[in-house]
Amino acid sequence: MIRKIARPMLASAFIASGADMVVNSDEHREGTQEMLAKLRAVVPNEYAKYLPKDADTVTKALGGAQAASASLLAIGKAPRLSSAVLAAITVPTMLSRYAFWETQDAKEKLDRRNGLITNTALLGGLMIASADTQGKPGLAWRAEHATKVANKKIQAALPSKSEQNELAEKFHDIVDYIDDNKDDWLARAQKNSEVAKHKLVAAAAAAQEKANELQKIAAEEAGRAQKKAAKSAAVYQKKAEKATKKAQKKLKKYDI
Repeated sequence: MIRKIARPMLASAFIASGADMVVNSDEHREGTQEMLAKLRAVVPNEYAKYLPKDADTVTKALGGAQAASASLLAIGKAPRLSSAVLAAITVPTMLSRYAFWETQDAKEKLDRRNGLITNTALLGGLMIASADTQGKPGLAWRAEHATKVANKKIQAALPSKSEQNELAEKFHDIVDYIDDNKDDWLARAQKNSEVAKHKLVAAAAAAQEKANELQKIAAEEAGRAQKKAAKSAAVYQKKAEKATKKAQKKLKKYDI
């Protein structure tokens, strides 16, 4: 409720000031020119050429932006953003319009000093409004809270001290079991390797014996085949000789 009342009250001064800058831009031309001159003195030369030169246009633009931002603040639309924009516009305008140190007239100096103090107070109100989270957690609190929640989840995922001790005891039991049985395991492995070695030797001997047997059988079969072929050749030789003799006898009959 307080915010709904305070925001329009704070914004009213800036709405009136912005509207006055738009309507009576010629009255604020001198202050705008001084502000632009100071900016050109600060900004590097390669960027200074992009600064506008028409003081009336700049005055109206600043006044319009100020009135629009203040109106948004008054109705509670994007209050933090509109307050920040108002603060950014107010600082250069305030320094150029209420520079009391640049005048020698006592009355004008007093008026400017009072205006600077008043606008400084309004600027403080804008800064408070730009940081107001309306009772909701700010970004810093949210980040810190998220970090705490993440740390709690990590701690919950990690094993507790009792679990760590239990795991350490199990690990030591496993190491002791290995130390107690490693000699027996080594002896069994050596024994098994000897048995496997003997089996391999026996298998190789059996294979060699089988190969010799097959070679002997093959030699016997070859001998038999050779004898059979010799007998067949002798038979055919005899038949050929008989046929030759018969042919010779027939030739003699015919005196050839």
